Amino acid sequence: MKHSSTIPVLIITLILIGTMLVPGFSATTDTLRVTDSYGLPGQAGTFAIVLSNTTTIKGLYFTLTDFPDSLSVTDVALTTKSANFRVDTTQADGTLKVLMLPVDPAGTLLVPKTNATGDTILMVTVDVADGATGGTTANMTLNNVKMANGTNGVMTFIKDNGKFWFGKKLDVIYNGVVDLFDVLRIVDIALDRGDPPTSYELWAADWDDDGLITVVDIGEAMDQAVAPSSARVTPLSKSAGSVKVSLPALPANFVGKIDVPVTVNTSAALHGLQFELEMESDNYVVGSPSTTSASSGMSIVSRKAGKKLNVIMCGLEGQSVSMGESTVMTIPVTIRKALNETSTISINNAIAGSANGTALQTMTGQSSDVSIVPQTFALHQNSPNPFNMNTTITFDVPSLENGSVPVKMEIFNTRGQLVKTLVDHSKSAGRYTVHWNGSDDYGREVSSGVYFYRFSARDVVLTKKLAIMK
Repeated sequence: MKHSSTIPVLIITLILIGTMLVPGFSATTDTLRVTDSYGLPGQAGTFAIVLSNTTTIKGLYFTLTDFPDSLSVTDVALTTKSANFRVDTTQADGTLKVLMLPVDPAGTLLVPKTNATGDTILMVTVDVADGATGGTTANMTLNNVKMANGTNGVMTFIKDNGKFWFGKKLDVIYNGVVDLFDVLRIVDIALDRGDPPTSYELWAADWDDDGLITVVDIGEAMDQAVAPSSARVTPLSKSAGSVKVSLPALPANFVGKIDVPVTVNTSAALHGLQFELEMESDNYVVGSPSTTSASSGMSIVSRKAGKKLNVIMCGLEGQSVSMGESTVMTIPVTIRKALNETSTISINNAIAGSANGTALQTMTGQSSDVSIVPQTFALHQNSPNPFNMNTTITFDVPSLENGSVPVKMEIFNTRGQLVKTLVDHSKSAGRYTVHWNGSDDYGREVSSGVYFYRFSARDVVLTKKLAIMK
């Protein structure tokens, strides 16, 4: 902390207050403001004292009351605007006292007018106590403000108090990192869903400080969530169920591009998923993940760092993946050199969330029953069957010389009429899943009964039967 004199603060304060009581009253209104700021428990933080004045100032005294014991002032630094002044401070019993006077009372006075928004005249550095309660707020209330002008006249002023937040931007649920659960909570706040947000949540979610919670804030949270960081913290006490996230092994004796499916088996609707993908070899080139029909409308953000790929997926408008087993994304992987045996890509630090930001206990594993590069075209029986307006269909595409093949997946009724086209685009080698919600191409629910689903790829046509029971 900077002290430029040994004269007691109280004596100087009495002198300053006395000079303010002489004739020469200024009717001009000026503003003294404490900026909002934040810091994490156990770390340092800063806040600014900003002055917007239309009058030349000779001296300034103020106190910050409600100043919490969990904030300990370690330094008070002058700026270029107040370079010709000295500052003295004391902190005790929840009050921070600050006095500013010219170094040379007969010399340069403080700021001969300033711009409309004001200028920072002090930067205050504090240590945040380890025991401070994260996700809470402390007020910093201006009181006893005394300003003296160049003729020792008393000045009128406006006070603008500040807040100190124990946390950081975008760490909305305050679990030490910006991760999936913060993203899900920000989405809920933006969509006005779930519990009403606390003042801390509103502040933390508003990354750009525009007073609104928008896709800009959500996007920044997703970007920060995939940045390299420490292990995720999952609030399992709020668990809504469980989910297993699986990847197949990479094939032996294969060179080229394949789409690696990420499969989940969830006991509740999946609103978001985050994980770290780690390669065990430089032989792989990994691209950006893509959604599937099961995760249609959801957004994926990924960031690669060395042999690791950090991925987060969630619905910016509340979309979710239905409970059950499905492929929620595919990750393009190019294998440069054939290996003699199968190899694995491991999933680390996986976390998943359901409705209202509740956690799903998350397990990871390998899909041993899935061939990432099927040997032949295949169409599997839908599941469940019979079903009530929601079923999953799986099909296989083998490795092909030209890399991909046009594929169609269509639903027909017993009269041979086309009801729904589920897939109509090219696919590379891999196993794929597609969902059907029992609607036709116009979005209308079909009636109960027997239907046929047909898979076609060039001259290959495969058909199976399914049934809807409402």
